[in-house]
Amino acid sequence: FGANMTTLNYSLARALARQLRPGDEILITDLDHEANRDPWLDLREQGAVVRSVAMNLPECTLDMDDFRAKINRRTRIIAVSGASNCVGTIPDLAAIKELADEVDAIMVVDAVHLVPHRLIDVHALGCDFLLCSAYKFFGPHAGVLYGRRQSFERLQTYKVRPQSAEVPNRIETGTANFEAIASTAAAVDFIAGAQSPDAGPDLRRAITTSMAAITEYEDRLNLVLMRGLEAISGVRLYGPDAGAKRTPTVAFTMEGHSPREIASHLGEKGIFVWDGDFYATTVVERLGLAPTGGVVRVGQAPYSTEEEVNRLLEAVEDLR
Repeated sequence: FGANMTTLNYSLARALARQLRPGDEILITDLDHEANRDPWLDLREQGAVVRSVAMNLPECTLDMDDFRAKINRRTRIIAVSGASNCVGTIPDLAAIKELADEVDAIMVVDAVHLVPHRLIDVHALGCDFLLCSAYKFFGPHAGVLYGRRQSFERLQTYKVRPQSAEVPNRIETGTANFEAIASTAAAVDFIAGAQSPDAGPDLRRAITTSMAAITEYEDRLNLVLMRGLEAISGVRLYGPDAGAKRTPTVAFTMEGHSPREIASHLGEKGIFVWDGDFYATTVVERLGLAPTGGVVRVGQAPYSTEEEVNRLLEAVEDLR
């Protein structure tokens, strides 16, 4: 546990850098939040070569041919998004894991946007490290870093001398944020009890059941939203189609209105969205939308309702 995902990822990157030699390569992607790009890009100062996998446009999926072309025997680390916080794309993590295994590269997954919407089994995924943020799933503003024990044990971390060298304490520079850890546990219990007030002794089963219900509910609402936006003249959606593998997060623009104007209009109607790039700066740049203010982002949550989705669609149509 740590202050936030970004801080933990910088700590992870610095620790892994101790295993690198000049000329070793790191593979990142254009799809990622900057919190999973900049910590690795900064390692160029130590002689690392950082390559970035391109996106297919306009669907905003990873170009797997480019991925295969850029990975090689010098690739030591692959840092990839579990899901795009901007356009909702969910990359094929299983295929990326296979590529990582072919060159014996460490696989780091930024799952901040994936965790609230999809159940994750880190053992099945087989990644070396996975990061997320508790505040994305109703917890406090704290970061969480998972690591395979074998991978964690090889880390040469930066810490004060009295801090334990045991896993996972060695990633902490000092005293842990105990209140945030307790609050995160409460958030997990809340999710586990979403389908049943009493999760019982089998916490994993309760979480699995609740997450399946959350995913089905959010995806159903998102289908209504995407189909509705597609029917409005002048609106353009970005990212995978409604039926594709994606999270219930939609990015769009509208002809004749800036993202800020759209967000302000919706806010006046009591509908809360965000505009800009949401720290997915590279995604917005690749889409060519940075000069015009990025996109409007709308996301579903377990407490969203179809009535709210319809109100949003009416408000967008009214602005048009």
